[in-house]
This record gives sequence, C-alpha cells and structure tokens, in this order.
Amino acid sequence: MNFNHNCLFVTNVIKKNNNMKPDVKRILAKLGKEKVELGNMTAIKGALMILKGFDSKATKVVEKFDAKFKDYFNEYDNVVKVRNDIYNYVEREAKGISRTFEATAKDLGIKADSISEFKELQKWIQEGEELYKAIDSDYKRPKQ
Repeated sequence: MNFNHNCLFVTNVIKKNNNMKPDVKRILAKLGKEKVELGNMTAIKGALMILKGFDSKATKVVEKFDAKFKDYFNEYDNVVKVRNDIYNYVEREAKGISRTFEATAKDLGIKADSISEFKELQKWIQEGEELYKAIDSDYKRPKQ
C-alpha cells in the first residue's frame, strides 16, 4: 500500500465513523497528516534526485560541446594558416617566378607559353588563386 492510498484510507475511516470518539479522530487525522507529509517528502527526495541527475547530465553535455567547439576554432585556425600559406606562395613566389621566366623567355625570343612547365605553373597559380578565394568565401570565423 503506498502513502497516498494510506492517506485516503485514514480519511475514509474518519468520514464513515461519525460515532468515533474525538480523541480517536484526532489521532487518525494526525497519522493521516504525517503520512501525507512523509509522502510529500518522498516526492521531494525523488525530485531532488532527478534534478541532480539533470545537473550532472547537462554539465557533461556542455563540457563535450565546449571541447568540440574549441576543436572547431582550432581547425578553423588551421584552415586560415593553410589559406595564408597558399596565398603567400601564389602571390609572392609563384607569380614572381612566372613573371621572371616570362621576361627571360621574351628576351631570348621564346614564347613562355610554348614551354610545358610554364603552362603547368600558370595552371597551378590559377588553382591556388581559386583555392584561397574559395576558402575566403566559404569559411568564416565563428563568433564566440
């Protein structure tokens, strides 16, 4: 028999027995009240246990999320580093090599485009430009 059932039982006994002595009614009423209070205490303890469980669960989930978010920032920083490496090499090194080669070939009366390595360099310079521009447009720093 649970606490709520006991409380109803005591209440029904009191209602049905109007002939009951006042002292007996008072004792039964007090027992019913204590059982109600005890029943409420059981509910409180249950609620506390559940709420404490939520606290622990939420803490674990938030910590896991924070770790993944930190990883996301670190990975974004890696993307930016690679993007900057590509940009710097394409714009400062490869294009300079290309211009120097083209000027030297012109001085020798040769078309730079007639040399397969030069054509391939031009292709990879274009690929590099497209790549760092795609990173610029597709990947934005997340807001903290």
